[in-house]
Amino acid sequence: MSKLKNILAATDLSPRGDKALARAAHLAREHSARLAILYVQQERARENAKLHRIAGTIEKGLRETIAAWSLDDAAAITLVSGRPSAEIIRHAREAEADLIVAGDRGANLLADLIRPATAESLVRQGDRPVLLVKHTPRGPYRRVLVPVDFSEHSRGALEYARRLAPDAEIHVLHAYEGVERQLWRTDIRKSEIMRYRRESAKQARQAMKAFLDRVDGGTYKLRQGIWFGRAPQVITMVSKRLYPDLVVVGTAGRKTWPQLFRGSVAQYVMREVQCDVLVVQPARTRMELDSKSRRAA
Repeated sequence: MSKLKNILAATDLSPRGDKALARAAHLAREHSARLAILYVQQERARENAKLHRIAGTIEKGLRETIAAWSLDDAAAITLVSGRPSAEIIRHAREAEADLIVAGDRGANLLADLIRPATAESLVRQGDRPVLLVKHTPRGPYRRVLVPVDFSEHSRGALEYARRLAPDAEIHVLHAYEGVERQLWRTDIRKSEIMRYRRESAKQARQAMKAFLDRVDGGTYKLRQGIWFGRAPQVITMVSKRLYPDLVVVGTAGRKTWPQLFRGSVAQYVMREVQCDVLVVQPARTRMELDSKSRRAA
């Protein structure tokens, strides 16, 4: 399975940005990948002028950080002003990045409650995998949880998880529920409902086997789990029991904001699980970006 070749790490120079840079550095070493680092200053006239004045200081600090990680100091560093999500997507395309690495929330938590956070905008608008880092890395990913619904986009998420962390213990999780919740509101006997649950579980196990048989490498190094319940709650419960380093989820493709994030499993996982989260998008038409970056001199 091919390694990553190009990684883009986005930072806002905050502690969460430092965690993202550290994880990107670990991945760059593991995969012998080229690392590009991007700092985006919100586009305001006063801030643009400030960025030009302190650009040298910012780059020097990032170079010192790179040296501390024992990375090649030739890693590309770019400082721009603009809309963060748009600039990250733009520069990821320019760098032909296999992966975008970013902190889990934007710098302004109050603003995040009002408008989409940068991380969620990257997932909604972007066209490549996004790794949201929540913890300072202590080594490679060792245990990875991949929720699946047996679709092609969840298959893509599983295959990408194995590419990102080929030596990790990967747990494939499926949550099933069917129409059981509606059956409890009827006069159907409990024994019949439980029989329906057993049959649903049997079908889920068969579907899991067929799904894993289509994944490159079959079931090698993969552990599987079938749980009854709604996917968001099951994922949260299992992640608390399993203590994974990373949860990997696939998305079905670009939709409008309400369609994608109202009740979205991806959004729920991004916000609720305590470990790092990788969101893998399917191939899709690239979104035109309206922001034009201004590079620091």
